[in-house]
Amino acid sequence: MGYSTSNTETKPAPSSSDFFPIGLYAVDDYYPRSPTDPPSKMTVLEELPQISQAGFNVIQGYRFEIASPEWGNTNENARIFLDAAHKSGVKVIMGLHFSWVDPGDLNAIRVRVRLLKDHPALFGWILYDDCPQGGGPGVTPLM
Repeated sequence: MGYSTSNTETKPAPSSSDFFPIGLYAVDDYYPRSPTDPPSKMTVLEELPQISQAGFNVIQGYRFEIASPEWGNTNENARIFLDAAHKSGVKVIMGLHFSWVDPGDLNAIRVRVRLLKDHPALFGWILYDDCPQGGGPGVTPLM
């Protein structure tokens, strides 16, 4: 499963002095969670311009925290997602996959962070949602 976009218009990024985040939480593709689920009719990539036009400039979703690589959680798709967000003038709080965070797989985390850390649409990272009290086996060293 991959992302693609034909939108070539890029909105200028706001300067740091006039940027005030107005966020939208849990913005995700309606991707199937199992092979028996129906396919999605619209992806977040198609909705990004509408999200931006509605006045939101930061989004956070779960695709890159929850979805496995076979459901689209790849470094390539993460970059494509950020590219599309940038074209729409939206910044992203990017998740890191729980299978990396739970056991403390610093190598996988480093690869994703190094690849995307300078992307203009990246607003920040979410390390873990609903982290167990006191962290987890791999979370505590990352905190």
